[in-house]
This record gives sequence, C-alpha cells and structure tokens, in this order.
Amino acid sequence: MLFFPVFSLALADIAVWHNAGTDLIKVQGAYVRSFHLAQPSEWIDGILMINPDTFFLRFGWAGRLGPDGKTIVIRNQAGSTMVTMTIGGDTATTGDSEVSLNGVPRPYLKNGHVFIPLLFVMEKCGITVRQTGDEMVFLFPDTRRFIPSQRFDSSGLVALDECVEYLGYPGGLYPGYRNSPPDEYLGFGMTKAAGIKPLDEKGGESPDGKYALVSIGMSNTTMEFSTFKQIADANPAKNPGLVLVDGAIGGVTSTRMTGPDMPYWNDLKARLDAAGIAPPQVQILWIKQAIGQPTLGFPAYPLLLKSDIQKIIENALVFYPNIKLIYLSSRIYGGEATTPLNPEPYAYQSGFAVKWLIEDRIKSDDRTGPYTAWGPYIWANGNRPNSQGIFYEYPEDFAPDGTHPSPAGRMKVARSLWDFFANDPTTKSWFLK
Repeated sequence: MLFFPVFSLALADIAVWHNAGTDLIKVQGAYVRSFHLAQPSEWIDGILMINPDTFFLRFGWAGRLGPDGKTIVIRNQAGSTMVTMTIGGDTATTGDSEVSLNGVPRPYLKNGHVFIPLLFVMEKCGITVRQTGDEMVFLFPDTRRFIPSQRFDSSGLVALDECVEYLGYPGGLYPGYRNSPPDEYLGFGMTKAAGIKPLDEKGGESPDGKYALVSIGMSNTTMEFSTFKQIADANPAKNPGLVLVDGAIGGVTSTRMTGPDMPYWNDLKARLDAAGIAPPQVQILWIKQAIGQPTLGFPAYPLLLKSDIQKIIENALVFYPNIKLIYLSSRIYGGEATTPLNPEPYAYQSGFAVKWLIEDRIKSDDRTGPYTAWGPYIWANGNRPNSQGIFYEYPEDFAPDGTHPSPAGRMKVARSLWDFFANDPTTKSWFLK
C-alpha cells in the first residue's frame, strides 16, 4: 500500500512565485500546465539544478535532460523511469507504452529554458490533484513509507555551534568557524539597532509610538514564540514600547510564503491589525522555517530552504520596508520524529540554510538593507547540550509526533529567545527598558 504525502498550494498564488517576466508555471483553471527546467546552478521554487543536466522537483521526483540536449527523463523516488519525452516531440514513453501528445503541451524551448507539461507528467507518474476551495492539493505516491524504527541515526551529528566540518562543509554559526559575527558586520548591526525607534502609525517618531518584533514561521515557530511572548510580556524588564506579534502560522512552511500574493501575507496583516501595529512600526523579525516532508539530500535541502527564506525576507520588506533587524533560527532536534514532516537530518541541516544565507549577507557590499544574523541556535543533539546550554529530553520536551515541542520544550526555546534578546549587543538596547 502506498503512502501519499500531501503538498498544497494556493491556486491564485502559483504564478507569482517566480521571477517577473518568466513563464515558469502556468495556471489555467485548476490545472498547472508546465514547469520550468532552469539553467545550470539556478535555483527557483520547485526545481533545483545541482549540475548542468539534472533537476529535482521539490517533492522528490527527479528529471534529467540527456546529453543530446533534447531527451527528458523523469523518474520517481524509487529511481524508476516514469516518463521519457523529447523537446518538440509529438509522443512520450511511459513505461513500455508510447503515448501521443496530441492536445497536450509539448516540451519546448524558450529563451534558452526548457518547459515541460507538468499536468501530463503528473497524470502518467500517478500524481493526482484535488481541489478544495482555493487550494490545490498534490498527492504523490511514495514507496518510502516513514518507519520510526528506520529513523536516521543522528548520534553522530554535532551542533553547528561546535561543529568543525559536516560532509565537507565548515561548521560554526558564522564564517571562519566563529559563533559571533565579524566585527565590521556587528558594527553594521549596532548602527541598525540604534535606528529602532517608537513610531506612530504613519512612521513618524513619537514618544507614544510603538515598534514591533514579529515572528514568521510554521507550527513550531508559533508554539515557541507564543510562549516567549507570554513570559516576555509578563516581565517588567521588557521595554514597554516593544510589541511582540506572533506572525507564525501552523502548517505554513517555507513554500507557502515565497510569493508576495500568497495568503500568508494577508493573514500576517490581520494579526498585526489585531495587535494595533501598522506596517511602518514593524522593525524586527524572528524567522524560523522549514520545508515540509523534505526528500532532497545535502547540500540540496539546505540550499533550497535558504532560497525560500531569502524570498520570504524579500516579501516581508515589500510590505514592511522599515524592517531593520532580522534574526534567524533553525529547527530544534528532530531525532525522535515519528512522521516524515521534518525529521533528522533535515532539522539539523536547516542550520546550514541559515548559516549560508547570513554568510551571503556578510560577504555582500550592500549595507543598506536589514542586518541579518543568527538568533538563538536552538538545535541540540537530544540530551547533549549545545554551546548555549540548550538540550532536549525525550519524551518530556516533545509532542507525541516527536517533531513539535511539548509545553516544556516550548519553554526551553522561549527562555533561549529571552536570553538572546536581553543580551545580544544588537537587541538589548531596544528590548529592555
């Protein structure tokens, strides 16, 4: 019996996931007609080029453009060939059968890119589509049923803040195996932090104004930040001008925030409205994200997550241009997960997505945008503390699925958030009285 993981998208938002001026995904009614095979080394939503002739769909199906530059082979997760087609060809091969593409969009070239009829591929590979309201749900047959007894052995993972090297990639939270930002970049952050001021609803400075720290993320993020908000709002040391807004929403993983017209951004606006926060008053973000039910290997998975987080930041800046400080955290320990939602090693590897995104920002000559840095590093290998002292006990710190934190686990992250914001040199000036 096959297990069907679920991946859902908002129909109205699919087209805006991608760069303006490119024809990546077409929507006609409820049907996705084609997807885009990117140029070598180019990252886009849904597809990753890891070498000049291979791409991967986000949900694990793989395709290859043959050495002739014309033949396209699409395989399922077990490696079996499902569809073979040719650019401009009138037929496709599925298994041992040749199928006419009459009436079906043919693979074609446009501006050096390859476009493939995704609806046809979905049909022939056994991928089904269900539409409910404005949601399109993709169901993918997956022979890799998640069996807890076959979980990834995470015993050898070393927390990133203590790691020297992982699969050939250097550890440390920051470049040079450091766990603190370079002095020049920290100075940039201090300058940005000095610009955090109470603002009125129109963005003007006001002693009676507000400034908001907003969380962005998925279910774990909202569980942890909402607990942090409770303890912070009850602490008289917190600056009264600071408003904490939990903008994270359960089930809204990174793929559902990458387009500026996706429903998440309207939901975030509603939460800010309810908190009495106008867009100009949003000045600080804490982002913690993940890709649901990941299948890619390393470094493909963290690179794809890094791309998603970068697009989330870009979208946030469109709606909230006064953002000056952005703090990122990766997942908590996932070694006790009983579902494929985001187990190890993906929870651990999400730290590299954060690390590499921040490194890109540090290496950039642009010092006009927000200061982007690590928030608290909250991954630890179970009950082995990381360098910041955080660790997790099983089952006390986890929900029954082993992926989400229990109330005790949420409190651990909440306290880490408090310790970070109360002590980091770029935060304590505006976080505390």
